[in-house]
Amino acid sequence: MFFVLLFAGSSVVAYAQNIEEYVKAAANNAQIGNHKKAIELYSLAIALKPDSADLYTCRGISESYLQQYENAAADFSKAIELVPRGESGYFSRGFIRYNMGQYESAIADYSKAIELKPDDKRVYYNRAITYLKLNRYENVIDDCSKAIELQLNDTEAYLLRGYVLNIVNRNEEALTDYSKAIALNPNAADAYLRRGFVMNALGQYESAIADYSKEIELRPGDAAGYYDRGITKDHLGQAESAIDDFTKAIELKPDNDDEYIGRGYANNAIGRYDAAISDYSKAIELKPNNPIAYYNRGNVEDIIGRHEIAIADFSKAIELKPDKEDAYSSRGIAKEALQMYEEAKKDYTKAIELKPDDANAYYGLGNTNDYLDQPDSAIADYSKAIEFKPTFTNAYYCRGIVKHQLGRYELAIADYSKVIELSPDYAAAYFQRGIAKLKSNKLDDACEDIRQASALGYQPTKSEKKEWKKQLERCK
Repeated sequence: MFFVLLFAGSSVVAYAQNIEEYVKAAANNAQIGNHKKAIELYSLAIALKPDSADLYTCRGISESYLQQYENAAADFSKAIELVPRGESGYFSRGFIRYNMGQYESAIADYSKAIELKPDDKRVYYNRAITYLKLNRYENVIDDCSKAIELQLNDTEAYLLRGYVLNIVNRNEEALTDYSKAIALNPNAADAYLRRGFVMNALGQYESAIADYSKEIELRPGDAAGYYDRGITKDHLGQAESAIDDFTKAIELKPDNDDEYIGRGYANNAIGRYDAAISDYSKAIELKPNNPIAYYNRGNVEDIIGRHEIAIADFSKAIELKPDKEDAYSSRGIAKEALQMYEEAKKDYTKAIELKPDDANAYYGLGNTNDYLDQPDSAIADYSKAIEFKPTFTNAYYCRGIVKHQLGRYELAIADYSKVIELSPDYAAAYFQRGIAKLKSNKLDDACEDIRQASALGYQPTKSEKKEWKKQLERCK
């Protein structure tokens, strides 16, 4: 009996020593990143002690590092089975389910972890990230707020909440969060980048540039800061400087189509049309299914009079994104330039179908109806354009021209007057108003308008030259 007990006692000691050695060796391997070996050692320990939730949890963590998510989820589930009231098992399984794309299940696990330990800010933050995947923005904001309440210096929670506040157009609040993140960590490059983006959205362009510049200082190898600063400079009309930023972004990230599109915008803004076309073409080479690059290239081709090529680009943009209403409008403009009025009309009508408040599409439709000798329809279309864009000077002007042609001089004069109110240097409006006043027997007022048109450097069209010369002589 004595010998049996002695033997049994030695076995227990050896058993305990083996588990301890396995666990220690496994932890050491995990610490140096050798998770494959760590998993083997944790498995040996589990074989000796299959009721240890901690061993399953540790093996699950190493499996997660190797992206063995199915195995990790199984191990964390076993840990939960062994210790149902343990918060860490739910937290860890939630993390794995998030990485597996099982977002609803991950949220359920994080929620259970919170129920068991409601003061762990990590769980709120992780659940917030998961809600973000499901576009549940208010839930993200609520969880970030709770994480911040539990830990006031949580920079990451401020960053995430600021990001979502920006998404839901609560930009002033987003600005506050990013500023708080910067106050907590003045070297948080992401905070400067994101705050710059919000400032840009708020029209605070100079402040946005300052933030992007700080991000570039902190992270000079990041293309995003140069790209976003370039966009903001382009808004300010600083096209040359914007091109420099886009070029630097391209140098850092040569396989990103956005940088080429941005530089294309800037080149287009200063009339470097060939360079803009080259940039958009490179963007298309990098990402052949990007409708924006085709659309933008089409606009440049249209500007330089290559209307057929422009139509092909707009058509490709529409093929890639059939609900891109501005591509229909732009294709309508190109067809209008080629006197394809019926076809242009179809495109403008489609644009309006997709976006019923599209002032530009109504304006284009008004032009085609005018060309097709449908003046009442043209007036109705111009009126619709004005309804959706009350400062649309060209719509007032064109409506005035049609009314003028119909002999509705007083109505035409009212439209020309509105153009002049909105754009006091619109020389053609003075000339046309002067002619309309002449036809209404308002000679003195008419001459005043014609003299003003001349002072503004009005250049009559070929069909207007004879009338222009006649009225100038009359009003001397």
